[in-house]
Amino acid sequence: MKTFSSRCRAGAFMHAENPPQILVLDGHLRHAIDIVRSLGRRGHAVDILTAKPHPPAGYSRYVRDSFLFDFCACPPDEGLRVVSALVESRGHDCVIAAGLDGTGFLAQHREDLGQLTRLVAASPGAFSAAEDKNATMMLAESVGVAVPKTLAPETPDELEQCAMWTYPLVVKARGGQGRFAYANSFEELRHVHRRIAKQSGSVGADTEPLPLVQEYIAGTGHGYFALCDHGRVLASFMHQRVREVPPSGGPSSMAQSFTDPALEDAGKRVLGALEWSGVAMVEFKRETASGRYVLIEINPKFWGSLGLAIAAGVDFPWLMVQLALNGTVEAPAGFRDTAYQWLSMDIAHSIAVHRPFLWLRDVARGVPNDFRLGDPGPNAALLAQGALDVARGRRRVNLAGPTTARPGLEGRSTTS
Repeated sequence: MKTFSSRCRAGAFMHAENPPQILVLDGHLRHAIDIVRSLGRRGHAVDILTAKPHPPAGYSRYVRDSFLFDFCACPPDEGLRVVSALVESRGHDCVIAAGLDGTGFLAQHREDLGQLTRLVAASPGAFSAAEDKNATMMLAESVGVAVPKTLAPETPDELEQCAMWTYPLVVKARGGQGRFAYANSFEELRHVHRRIAKQSGSVGADTEPLPLVQEYIAGTGHGYFALCDHGRVLASFMHQRVREVPPSGGPSSMAQSFTDPALEDAGKRVLGALEWSGVAMVEFKRETASGRYVLIEINPKFWGSLGLAIAAGVDFPWLMVQLALNGTVEAPAGFRDTAYQWLSMDIAHSIAVHRPFLWLRDVARGVPNDFRLGDPGPNAALLAQGALDVARGRRRVNLAGPTTARPGLEGRSTTS
């Protein structure tokens, strides 16, 4: 096929007799490494479809072949043609997605692809509600889950409603990931809101609704993770963040397993209301002042800290494939208490906080991490990719965070 290219790596995959054939979409993402390692260790034959050349996961000994295709750069029907042809030609028994683009694609085309292979996918409506952060907030409120004070403006003039809110505030795109900023004054709010509105996203800056404005929740980050079947939780996990990149807020560079019935209840309520099928992360902050869990957003896909859940005994990629192939899962009754470190990310965090050997302290303590001596290729690729991204200005490790809110600090103040 001319619509995608193949990079065959003969001899790299340890063949088993008639192993399940798995296609992983979004193979360029960091946590695709966790997925292919999980499935490869269990004897599955794994191919990846990647939007970028030379994905770190593609250097894993467990990846049989990598195929290059970008969903976002092609018409929607072209993606269906490419994946269908790939499934038929390679005999894939199951298709799963690592990221938002692939998960949305599977939701959109689950009926057509379901005639060719096995998959677990949410309905298009459930995916849209989970990706739209304003719809998420309204859904959570309807089932009694706490959410930040939120404005979803239809015009820029409506930002005036935030003039007397207590600052700092958070500005975030309604769809997609990674487009957010903090505003420490009303003047700054108007500036960052315009900037984020102009950035391209999963829908496109010309058609996507204007960014949300939310109160900043001071507290610690927690996640509830689950594999669901029509809103019924089959397997779950919880964690709290220890370190992030950038330090002001972002993906975890180190996290710790965690359990709290209140967090579990809030996460189950949200996913049950969505009638969600597949995996998802429900992100919360535990508010320092009140101790309550406040919903931040839903990540309707596999998450960046997936390696921690697997290390703790909840192997979500394998469970997802089990559900797709067999209709049932053998979920663990619980999970181990453990911390986990993502080395390339934690090195970046250590540099950002001016403690360059902080990451090494936890390696010396024996904290589990994402380096695998028997599969070093992806980690080497991550380090090289991260260094290049920082050098070229594509990755920020020192993103400015919010100014801590103080009593009486109001929106018209220029204090930052």
